[in-house]
Amino acid sequence: MMSNLAQGAGASVLTVLTAQQFRPAGELVLPGILTQALVGTGCLALSVPLVLLLGNDRTLIGPAVIYCLGSLSFLVYSAPIAIFRGLNQMRWSIAQTIAGILTVAGTWMVVRHGVSLTAIVAASAISHVAVLSIVLIPAVKILPHRNRWSTTGSVISTILRRTIGLSGVTVFQSVHWKLGLIMVQLLGGPYALGIYTAGAKPVENLRMIPMVLVLSIFPSVSQLVAEDAQALRRVLVSVTRIVLLLMLPLVGALVALSPVVVGLLYGSAYANASRVFSLSLLAVIPGTIHLILITPLVANQEIRKLSLIYSAAIVGEIVIDWALYSQVGLTAAVAGAIGAGLVVAILADSYAFPGAPILRDPQIAKVLSAGAISLAIPFTGVFADHSWLLCAVTISTFMLIARATRSFTFHEFRRMLPGPLPKL
Repeated sequence: MMSNLAQGAGASVLTVLTAQQFRPAGELVLPGILTQALVGTGCLALSVPLVLLLGNDRTLIGPAVIYCLGSLSFLVYSAPIAIFRGLNQMRWSIAQTIAGILTVAGTWMVVRHGVSLTAIVAASAISHVAVLSIVLIPAVKILPHRNRWSTTGSVISTILRRTIGLSGVTVFQSVHWKLGLIMVQLLGGPYALGIYTAGAKPVENLRMIPMVLVLSIFPSVSQLVAEDAQALRRVLVSVTRIVLLLMLPLVGALVALSPVVVGLLYGSAYANASRVFSLSLLAVIPGTIHLILITPLVANQEIRKLSLIYSAAIVGEIVIDWALYSQVGLTAAVAGAIGAGLVVAILADSYAFPGAPILRDPQIAKVLSAGAISLAIPFTGVFADHSWLLCAVTISTFMLIARATRSFTFHEFRRMLPGPLPKL
């Protein structure tokens, strides 16, 4: 967990520095790798004693060390990938996907042979080492021709200082995302936690959709933050509108099909999780908006503002859960998550664009209005026994209202397509 937090912060810092041309990209490779290696070594030094303390089993030391070595490789190769991302060379981002595929394949192979925990952990570590060896090849090629293996302490200090600051924000963000589980465990016990987890956990996967887009626009945002605030706002208005046009009908469809989805995932034993799932989906929209709108704050290293945003969301969610859980049960936990998501989205917008918040832009307001009306339909109880019909009505309502208010044109969607299909 610690390595993942450090990786996210360190990669963001290197992408920003590359995009803003803090130094030529080649001059950031070695300092970036050394910084990530230093952070990884610190995580390793803390993790192994922690595993021994919590597990109270000396046999876990070996697997823990191997796992940390794999995490160290992951941190090291994330540095050049982040720099390539800052150069808009996105193809190297697939390296992390390859590492995941190799990990799954290696784990499957060793599990089939009934081997030990150490072998399973080693399969994951080997996959990261293999990807590291591949990524280092193009990384070495962009090193400066003169003094290519030399670096300066000031560059390392800058990267490390920003990484540590952003890592603290990442901790707040992780607590914000996981707070619902903690509060349900405290207030409701193991059974309530199982139902809540079954309903809320699948929703977390939807976060990957806006995250992919955020990663693709992050270098451009990092440049515009320092160059043209008006152009930055226009870009984020356009991005937010397009993402909402994709996410709102998707969320509406999943809300309508929530009994079907939960039944497919868990069976009839977790039918109670259907309501948690449908309500938790409402938190996806403010969560999506917030992921887009915090990018200028991250690029500009607004650590204090980011910390305040997540602190306010955490306090608000705790207050809602404590006040309502005894009365409405798990619905209070979902309401707390939705409320916290709204707080983060609104505060991120007001801090990033204090003079002209994006959420007040007419284009965004029209899309959100269409989404609010369509998302209300599944909760009215109409077509409750016909999930697929309800899904069709929900999506159609959104599309009709969005089109009537000119929130989009069909020409826009045609331009998003890769091109005509080849003739057979």
